[in-house]
Amino acid sequence: MIEMDQISRSNLLAMNDMRYVIWRPVSSGTSSDLRYLVFGNGVYLACALYGGLVLRSADGVSWSSHSTGAISCNGLFFLNGIFIFLGDNGKIITSTDGVVWVTRLSLGSGGFSAVIWTGAHYFAYAPIPARYYSSADGILWTFNSSVGFLPGRCATGAGLFVSIDTNYGYLYSSIDAISWTQRSTLIKALDVAWNGRVFVAVGGTQSTAQLATSGDGISWTSVGIPSSTGRLNCVVWTGTHFVAAGTSGLILTSSDGITWLPATSGVLSALYAAVSNQSSVLLCGSEGSLLVSP
Repeated sequence: MIEMDQISRSNLLAMNDMRYVIWRPVSSGTSSDLRYLVFGNGVYLACALYGGLVLRSADGVSWSSHSTGAISCNGLFFLNGIFIFLGDNGKIITSTDGVVWVTRLSLGSGGFSAVIWTGAHYFAYAPIPARYYSSADGILWTFNSSVGFLPGRCATGAGLFVSIDTNYGYLYSSIDAISWTQRSTLIKALDVAWNGRVFVAVGGTQSTAQLATSGDGISWTSVGIPSSTGRLNCVVWTGTHFVAAGTSGLILTSSDGITWLPATSGVLSALYAAVSNQSSVLLCGSEGSLLVSP
């Protein structure tokens, strides 16, 4: 005889697997492509590639616009309590509330590819030649030295920093965020996330989505996914599920990083970034599109 608690557990598992399957649109108030999205200090921030404006929301529904003083954006991060906006001409611009922004560094040309918090310092990486700047507080920045690898999006776990080569999408790892080792060329990765047990990297080509997983950030395995067209641009861990999204409104979810289910986005927009506040997930994409679930 099947015990009632067994049935309850089965029902719970089924319900958990269905989380983040249905999505609803939110008005952003802009028609610009939204490429970057973060959550921190109780607010969401989103921004486009051009314009230097940041959209801010406390609930993910009502949004206001705020100027950073930049012309374009190369990245938006929330690390160790501060928001960091990477602007044109090598600008590092910071804020604690998403409203008031202060330029902390301006190289006069070029731009930064990413910022990483090591637990003691911020590292910001700039190309041509690849080099990094460090800061203990996000305010005062110092040039350090050249690096052989230019990190993109990064996840931290298993005692490692795992990041993506901005040129080729290869996966690299590092114990100090300075010396990097190439680990995998299985997929053309665009984003990576960690859930406390496994890394999930997503990416692909214009026509094919790709996924890979790793328990240690060193050895990677390709993962089969439901038939889909287009690549995956982003992935986030919600506390219970990975949510990955990409071109043509493509959304996939997984509780373990191995078995993936398609979700109904209701849009054909390209989705570029994902963020979770542990109770809901927000996605942003082309033409100002925003989606939220549940």
